[in-house]
Amino acid sequence: MKWKNSLIIVLFLFFTFVLTILAIYKAGMDVTYQHLFPIYIEGITFFGVLFCLLLTINFKSERTLIAGWVFLLIGSFIDVLDEGEVLAIPHMVELVFENGMFAVGMVLISVGFLVIIARGEKMHEKLEYLALYDTLTDLPNRKKIYHYLRESLEHAKYNGEYLALMFIDLDGFKEVNDRWGHFYGDSLLKEVAKSLKNSIDERDIVGRFAGDEFIVILRDSDQHKASLTAQRIIENISSIEINTKDILVTPSIGISLYPNNGNNEDLINKADKAMYFTKRSGKNNYTFYSEELEWKEK
Repeated sequence: MKWKNSLIIVLFLFFTFVLTILAIYKAGMDVTYQHLFPIYIEGITFFGVLFCLLLTINFKSERTLIAGWVFLLIGSFIDVLDEGEVLAIPHMVELVFENGMFAVGMVLISVGFLVIIARGEKMHEKLEYLALYDTLTDLPNRKKIYHYLRESLEHAKYNGEYLALMFIDLDGFKEVNDRWGHFYGDSLLKEVAKSLKNSIDERDIVGRFAGDEFIVILRDSDQHKASLTAQRIIENISSIEINTKDILVTPSIGISLYPNNGNNEDLINKADKAMYFTKRSGKNNYTFYSEELEWKEK
């Protein structure tokens, strides 16, 4: 594909050069550097715009694209050659206007530029979405979660608020994939994402950390509020049904608190440790991080 693009560019520059010489010759002028260079640059600029506009159209065939470009290129030059004039942008526009093509050209240029701008913005938004959000659940991904956590911690420090972070892992998710297949596993993750969003306040944040692991950031939340939210999450996730299948998953939740357990991204690691303690203690529950957990792990 790269060599085809290079070939198109070379052909574009070559034909523009040849037709520029023909235009100068037709006008009865000497083919010198003083005449050739500025006219050639104008030709590249003018027909380059036309070529870019063609690229914005969804041609299914590369041959159609090249044929359309060559047709416009030669056809536009013929207008100039027939008049026996030197290629110049203002005069070319005048000739095209006299031939009744000005309105069509302006429409094409306007639409082309709008398409270029729209596609550029759409592509930027798509790339940003892919970089920061999980495509399956539409939740913030790991990178975005860390961004939200830093932002939330700064907000909590500035306003003197508490903050709670939950690390949630699904019990029984592997069995769902093994028994029913990845379709049901993906459907389950989508339902869990919806359930988590419905279990928290609008100002709180939920993201997919990895696989069947989720992070919830509770802003302005103390231990009591975090406990109530954890109980609500357990109830909501335990009642999920997928296409009436007998699928039972439960959440194991670990919770760390700001400022009690730290004031940086290490809150995620501490909530993770609390979550694993929950799993070892019977699952389907929640545990707050404490230094005692470090000793119990050893």
